[in-house]
This record gives sequence, structure tokens and C-alpha cells, in this order.
Amino acid sequence: MHIVLVSTPIIYIRKMVTYFHLGILSLHKVLSDAGHECRIYVPYEDAVKKAEPDTFILRWAEEIAATNPDCVGFSTMCISYPPTILLAKQVKRILPQTIIVLGGPQATAVADESLAAFPWIDYIVRGEAESAILEFVNVITEKVKPHETPNLTYRTNGKILSTPLGPLLNDLDSLALPDYRVYPHFEEALIREDNGVKEKFIPLEAGRGCPYGCCFCSTSSFWQRHRRQKSPEFLAEQIRSVTHKYKIKTLLLTQDLFANEGDWLVDFLHAMEGSGEIYWGCAIRPDSVSTQTIAEMHRVGCRFIFFGIESGSQRVQKLIGKNLDISRTCQTIEAAVACGINVKISFIIGFPWEKADDLQDTLSLHKHFLNLGVESSQVSILIPMPKTQITSQYASKLRFDPIEFAHTTNLEYVRNSEIARMIRQFPQIFSSFYHLKPEFLSRKEILFAARAANALIALR
Repeated sequence: MHIVLVSTPIIYIRKMVTYFHLGILSLHKVLSDAGHECRIYVPYEDAVKKAEPDTFILRWAEEIAATNPDCVGFSTMCISYPPTILLAKQVKRILPQTIIVLGGPQATAVADESLAAFPWIDYIVRGEAESAILEFVNVITEKVKPHETPNLTYRTNGKILSTPLGPLLNDLDSLALPDYRVYPHFEEALIREDNGVKEKFIPLEAGRGCPYGCCFCSTSSFWQRHRRQKSPEFLAEQIRSVTHKYKIKTLLLTQDLFANEGDWLVDFLHAMEGSGEIYWGCAIRPDSVSTQTIAEMHRVGCRFIFFGIESGSQRVQKLIGKNLDISRTCQTIEAAVACGINVKISFIIGFPWEKADDLQDTLSLHKHFLNLGVESSQVSILIPMPKTQITSQYASKLRFDPIEFAHTTNLEYVRNSEIARMIRQFPQIFSSFYHLKPEFLSRKEILFAARAANALIALR
């Protein structure tokens, strides 16, 4: 079977962001090893005209359709879901007999709603796809019935049905390394730029899932709050293999929560001993490792860490389910900066119950970390992700302003008439383009606070 996998288009400030899509690469490996003709398509433009996506979406569709695939699979993320939906529509118009399937976090969260709203979508493969994708191919080739296949949402006799999710992969070591070179725009995706310095860098999956249940986050539900990791020795060997094969020194070990204090991390750091000039980064909770372990991580190559703190208010920490201890958070980040790790931090403001004192606590902590010398600290406004606890609870407070959204996110394509119309028509599908009406602060106060806080970075 001829299958095209379409990477999620990311448009930012009228430019396409080039990156390695690990999920697409993994599925390409599974399908190719099973004997299917599979290729990856990456939507790309040198420049994106303001609020006019129709032209390049049509061109992408024509390029996808040119090889006459039997099936086109689209990866989905919340912020690029509208152009992905329109791209799928154009492919279906050109090739009516081609099967259109969606996968990824966004389509998983709103599978039933998406099939009901967009008749050109034939199937949605929900959740972790590696264990379900070959069975889905058997559905297309009519070897099995849809109801016999896990993770599948489909139509039958005018009804939308979903099969149960299959078991998650317990042994991530069984997933073979993908060939990064099959990814279009390989050289561009290799380049990472920080503070004006360009270097080659590759993401490598270290594990999957997060056991926490933050009310604003959709990731934990996608992985069913089940955290898994590659074995320490296996991951260390993959790190050495990737850096050698692609002649790079820097990797991002991708996982929502890379490590907790304990045997796995101790064994991994031991396995990285003697690896030479290999540098890596990760994302962890500030309360998941000790200050001594932070120093050990740096000693064996850790050079950058991302900390999602979200709020400087202990009250808000409890309300959002993050439950970080602010005092311990400060100790961890101070230790990371002191030993030479580049620290990136993110905060979120605009929670509906946030009060002036809570906002001030967050802004003060943001300023403290900038003065401390972190590489970056970003203050973002809450995005109401579909089907999350906070979005469901405050669904009646969703508000959409395309001009404001385009200005604050640099995603100007939302001002396109068809995209704006879709977003307005289906707020539960496209809730990430909305904001939640605050209870105690005005929207203007929140917007001003975010702009002022992020302006501090340039003033350092």
C-alpha cells in the first residue's frame, strides 16, 4: 500500500518552522519495515503571506496528491489543526478515493466531533499509533472490520463509533531508531538557534507519558497518565549512535517528564559516563530531582533543562493540580544555573480564578529567575486545550477574538475567513484558539502583564 504521512505544519511569524516530527518518523519506520511504500511529506513555504493560507494549502495538496497515494495520514496538533483540516479537505477533493486519516493529540481529543464536522475525514487513529497502525492498514485493505481494530474512530451507517484503546507499548526499547534522513528538509530541521548561536541538534525520544494530572494539560490524557521510559543503557547507546551517525554533539531527550529521582536516573547517568563531548537537554519538574543530582546531570553532559512552572502563586499551584513547592522550585533552578546549565522556564497566566496577588506572585518569580541568569523565562497566556479539565469546566466562558489571537500568538492565519469561520462554528474542537473569560482580572490586564513580563528579557 502507498501511504503518505503528513507532518504537522507549524507557521510562526509568517514562516514555516522546520523540525523533526518523531511520531511521523516512528510510524514511517513501522510501515516501511512491514513492506508498505511510505513517504513523509512536510508542508513548507519560504514565506507565508499574512492571513492568506489558501494558496499554499492548495499547493501542498497538489504535491501530496501527485504520487496518487492510497492513504494520507495527517498528524495533528491543536494550534495547527485548522490548516491541517483544510489541507485534508483539498487532498480529498483532488483524490476522492484516497483514504484520509488523522492521528496525534488534537485529533485524539476531539475524534467524534471531528468526524461529525468534517465529512472528508474517513478515520481517526487515536492515542499511541505504533501498535495500531498496521491493524488500521488491514481495515483499509478490508482484511479486518473497523470494530475489530483498537484505537479507531470511524463512520458506519451514519453513526460515529469508536473502538477501545489498545494497551500501550510497555517496552519502548522495541521501537527501532528511525532514519532521520528520510525526513524532508533534513538539513534545515537539524539547525537549532539559541541567542543567535546556531548549532546542529536532534531530538531523541527518551520515554513517553506523564503521571500528573494538571487541569490545563492534554498530554497526560493522551498517554493515559502512564509514564514509560527506555532502559538507561539502551537510551545511552542510542544517544551515542545518533550523535555518531549524524555527526552532531547535541540532543534533546524528549519526554514530558524526563526523570524522577531514583534508580533509573542513577543508572542512566552512570551509562553516560565517558561519552565524551555529547551534550543533551531534557524537561523535568523542579521537585523531581535533588540539587546534587542536577550537578551530576551536568557532569555527564546535560547542558539545558526546561522547567514548566506555570505559576508563582502557591494557591494557583494547588488549583491547577501542578502542586509545585515554590521554595523548592527556586532551590532547584538556582542549583541548575549555578552549575552551568542553560535553564528555560515557562509560566502561564490567565487562569479564570487568578487574582491580582496570584498574578503578582508569578511576575515576581519570573523577574527573579531572569535576574538569576536563566537563559529564558516566558510568560504565556492560558490556552484552553480541548477536553482538558479546565476547558470542560469553563466551557461557557470561552471567547474568540481572531485579531487579538493573531497579534498575541503571531499565528496570523486565523484571520483567514474560512479558518475563522470554522473556529467560530466548532468551539469545542478549536478551543485552543479561544481564551477563558477571567473572573477577577480584566483581559486587558492579563495581556498587558504578559507583554510587560516578556519585554524584561530584552532589557537584561
